Amino acid sequence: MEPGTVAGPKAHGVPLGPNEVEVPLRGEPFSAGASKPPAIPGANPGGKRSAAMYVLEKKLTDLDSGVASDIPATTTLTVNGKAYTQPQIRAQIAQTLGLFKAVVLALSAYRSATSALHQALPGADQFYKELVVTLKQLLGKGNPVLTKFGISVQARKVPSVEKKTEAKAKRKLTRQARHTMGKNQKQAIVSNVQPTVQLLGPDGKPLAP
Repeated sequence: MEPGTVAGPKAHGVPLGPNEVEVPLRGEPFSAGASKPPAIPGANPGGKRSAAMYVLEKKLTDLDSGVASDIPATTTLTVNGKAYTQPQIRAQIAQTLGLFKAVVLALSAYRSATSALHQALPGADQFYKELVVTLKQLLGKGNPVLTKFGISVQARKVPSVEKKTEAKAKRKLTRQARHTMGKNQKQAIVSNVQPTVQLLGPDGKPLAP
């Protein structure tokens, strides 16, 4: 490890850049199996603060502690041409430290909300799919009204005249090969045979009329 770098917990498994430092959120312990935290817009990968931010926060914290303990409240100091009393100096430092704390709280809230969202996603996705199936059953798969729900509708393909003619010819060849008849051919068959009744005696022989 190079001098001056600050190493944080390895649970995130995110490589640090040359000017980055892993800083755990206050009050948020890292577990050994922790997954990579979500990326935050405007922040370093994994919710890490830069080394400069971390170092400045520590400097201001130490500075405020020294001012509070060793600079009397009645003392006035001139900083960059402007006079500050001890309370004003502490207030100036506290304002910046408050921004650091706000970032920490925002990161913690963002992680909590993102974690809750990831846990809810599978159930929400399943509910969406089931609802789409239900709507298609209710309205019909090809109903254009489905587009109002954001559901795409596939237009029904109308076969061309050539396709219809080709399909008809195939059906005819299939009937000839299987020796079957079409609907109209079956209806054209007329039988002239009249049914008869034959009575049989106890010995099973036909009875004379």
